[in-house]
Amino acid sequence: MAQLGELLGDRFNFDDKQELGDAAADRGESQPGEQPAESREAIVSEISRILNKTADIDPDSLSESTALKDLAISSLSLIETAVRLEEAFGVGVDEREVNSFNNIGDIVDLVLASKEGK
Repeated sequence: MAQLGELLGDRFNFDDKQELGDAAADRGESQPGEQPAESREAIVSEISRILNKTADIDPDSLSESTALKDLAISSLSLIETAVRLEEAFGVGVDEREVNSFNNIGDIVDLVLASKEGK
């Protein structure tokens, strides 16, 4: 199955890839596409930042146990979030996976499993 980034191509203008990299560098973190710190806390922090950017959700209100359905994320924002996850962590997320995440912890597990497989 094709990855979301491939399916969407240039439909989204991710002009802010540089912005994402600049913000990460300012915080002393990895650039998009690089391996970020592997701690669960660091991954949750990055996911929270992505959700803030894509769905305007307060990152301080999020934890691993936060249920995604409780965040009322639109389907378009969810797809944009998946694309940004691919960019930030190098994790391929297909359409079924996007809809199977119950909480932020599920996304963290996917990121960590992907890193173990590399």
